[in-house]
Amino acid sequence: MLYKMMRRDTPPIKMLWIGHVFNIFLMLSNCDRVGTVSDPWRRRPQYQDFGLPSLFPPTLSPHQISTTETVVEEPIFDSSLVTNMTAQLGQTAHLHCKILNIKKGHPVSWIRRRDMHILTVDQAVFTKDARFLMHHLPESSQWTLMIKYLQKRDEGTYVCQVSTQTGVKSHYFNLLVTVPTAFILGSDEYHTQAGNAISLVCIIENSMDPPQYVFWYHNDQLINYDRVSRISIKTDPGPKTHTRLIINDVIKEDSGNYTCTAPNTKPSTIDVYVSPGDKTLSLSDHSHASSPHHALQSPHLLLVQWASIWIAIFLVGGSSFLHSSSPNPDHHPLSTRSLSQSSTLNPR
Repeated sequence: MLYKMMRRDTPPIKMLWIGHVFNIFLMLSNCDRVGTVSDPWRRRPQYQDFGLPSLFPPTLSPHQISTTETVVEEPIFDSSLVTNMTAQLGQTAHLHCKILNIKKGHPVSWIRRRDMHILTVDQAVFTKDARFLMHHLPESSQWTLMIKYLQKRDEGTYVCQVSTQTGVKSHYFNLLVTVPTAFILGSDEYHTQAGNAISLVCIIENSMDPPQYVFWYHNDQLINYDRVSRISIKTDPGPKTHTRLIINDVIKEDSGNYTCTAPNTKPSTIDVYVSPGDKTLSLSDHSHASSPHHALQSPHLLLVQWASIWIAIFLVGGSSFLHSSSPNPDHHPLSTRSLSQSSTLNPR
């Protein structure tokens, strides 16, 4: 066909046009699959594409292409986050969620896992419980969930979530709420007698911070500030706070229930019984009386008592014998007057 188009009788202008078309045809037929356009008169080896679609336009070389796509970094959680939190009953818990590479358009949420309740989204709070607050500073990568006046039911797992272009990422936080406990040393009852002193010792355990105040109640009535000279309270704060209640010269009205407690602390109680008398009859006295040492002393005390009685009888009997042996012949059992009377009554 090309030979017919290039016959001698073809006009020169038409021949020139046909030549241009032929050159273009050769250039297209020798074009590399992935590379530049090859020399139309010398064929170069082509790049293998292994049947995959070409990543470059056919008119550009791979060395002439520069990557223009930028890698988008997605938000990630800080690996140094503390996920196990412990707070005391009545205090404020702070759950810190730090997210790196965070930008606008990526909302951050706090969720309570127990009931899957959404508490906050960004800085908006979605709960009627005013104890929950969100703290976040502009241009900051930290979202802090605050729970004020902690209660035991606030214990559990909380989830910090961030929305990304590829989905939702979550980080879990475990909150433990500790409850301080008061403990009065001894048993549940304390027995004493009137006129003696009561001494009760109370210890506050499981407290992260020493309590500022420790209160004593008698029959649900506060006695810390009673203007009674017989009552004294001494408190030693520390990891385990000790407090001692002392009541001197107890009376019958001091009987009743005594309670030791502190703010946001589980209380402890004891029953005190005051009976009439002068000597203390407390639980400690009962324990000493029942010990083997006292059991061995009891027979000895009984023997001493019996010996004292016999000595008293002997002394009384001896004094009467000496009195009967006086020189009065009328009172002597063997006097002459007695012998004569007996001889008269019994003549031979």
